[in-house]
Amino acid sequence: MKNCCNPVYNDIDGLTVREPEIEALVAAYFQLGRADFTDTDGRVYRFGSPEGDGAFYGWEIDPKTGEPLAEGTLLFTLHPERHGFERLLLPGLSETEAADLSARSVRIEKRKKPGFFRRLFAGKKESGPPEGFVRLFCFKKDGIYYLTYGAPSSVSPSLSSGAYVSRAPLGPYHYQLNNPFAQTSSGLLKGAGAGVLLNDGEGRLYLAARHVSGDGSLLSGALSIYPADTDDDGTLYTLHSFPDHPFLMPARGELRASDERTEDLKPYTALLSWKKAFHASSAASGHEADAAGDEDPRTYFRPKTGGTQWLQTDLMESASLSGIQLIFHPEAEGKKREGVPYLIEGSVDGDNWFVIADHSTEKMPSVNYIPLANVRARYVILILPLKDNRKAPGVTAFRIFGKKAGHSPEAASLVRARMTDGMSAEVGWRHDSRATGHVVLSGISPSKLYLSRTVYGADSVLLTELNKNQHYYLRVDSFNECGITKGAVLKLK
Repeated sequence: MKNCCNPVYNDIDGLTVREPEIEALVAAYFQLGRADFTDTDGRVYRFGSPEGDGAFYGWEIDPKTGEPLAEGTLLFTLHPERHGFERLLLPGLSETEAADLSARSVRIEKRKKPGFFRRLFAGKKESGPPEGFVRLFCFKKDGIYYLTYGAPSSVSPSLSSGAYVSRAPLGPYHYQLNNPFAQTSSGLLKGAGAGVLLNDGEGRLYLAARHVSGDGSLLSGALSIYPADTDDDGTLYTLHSFPDHPFLMPARGELRASDERTEDLKPYTALLSWKKAFHASSAASGHEADAAGDEDPRTYFRPKTGGTQWLQTDLMESASLSGIQLIFHPEAEGKKREGVPYLIEGSVDGDNWFVIADHSTEKMPSVNYIPLANVRARYVILILPLKDNRKAPGVTAFRIFGKKAGHSPEAASLVRARMTDGMSAEVGWRHDSRATGHVVLSGISPSKLYLSRTVYGADSVLLTELNKNQHYYLRVDSFNECGITKGAVLKLK
């Protein structure tokens, strides 16, 4: 099993994960910049929205010339008045946030490339849809065509992936009840849209999706990969509880698709560095050590002085470590860094140290994930061995995953939920002092709780991605650094 952690790609550095399976999937994503689909009979189809107005069409095209063979067929349109995740402005946004989203959306509309589809049909090479464009992607499995799309736009924190299904490439398409089939609204990464479904060649599906762009953070536009699957009824879904935690990616030939369940690819592992204190050799004003562990991609730690620097955290007790994610902030004079050397060490008692990862003589990329096995530590230190007093890079995230010995929290109690505007629901529960956070799962039946929202240190959440006039069920799970406890399923009214 390959131990993978998101994000796996960053616009600044290009590919940052070297495992062949992941690299191949990411490369496939960027080869799919145009929404073309080749069916098993060799016929080719193209999908998109020529006017960018939320109306989506499909064309059969000549595979040699790229020219459409007939007029486009209207497949579906966006319906933000009844599909909660298709809204640009969500309930709960402050007036400032709403005004900022609206302004950025207008700016993106003005930057859209004129004649995009005319050039696309002319066969000219394009780098991909213009910013803000809602990507369409067609995928076929077991005779069902899944037409997926990102909604509502790349500037919204609700950036999600939805799907329509059909028995023919040009429809008629029907709205999948489990929509959005991918969304992340919490954690280090926000949004999961404009994605494509990728097949590893052995029956396993993965969703490669982008995150929110336009907020000025390092991870704007980052690409992540999520395990995906279809259930016995053909319903498409992804695993996005703990959206930016590690998951297991089987190597080719390691397991047959019939030998595994998608859920088994994501065993629970805790974010041990959450809310822990960080200390550093020095810190620039406004970029203190704790910024490396605050789960906010807009903040980062930066040493005050040059030369060799260090950043250390105390996990408060010894734990079994399963992985470390390290994300550097390339803020050196606006220039792209060639790579950063680093050394990570661990200690159980704070006196005796051992090497966890030694890349002190290598130029490592901005986004790094180090899978671990049989490693126990309480203290973890990052050392930046920079020579000639060179300025050290900023550290956006120093994330440590694993589990501690002990008891999982009690199941969530006094769970309450009510619909608000028909597409949103308020969910609350009694907070357990032993719980680090909760996962709110919801879905169209007790056996299809495919939507999820992970929250830390809170006793309520506002779900904004629901569909009007649809019945929902939900469950609130509790978790801490020792494990996760499932709650009871109830019907949302």
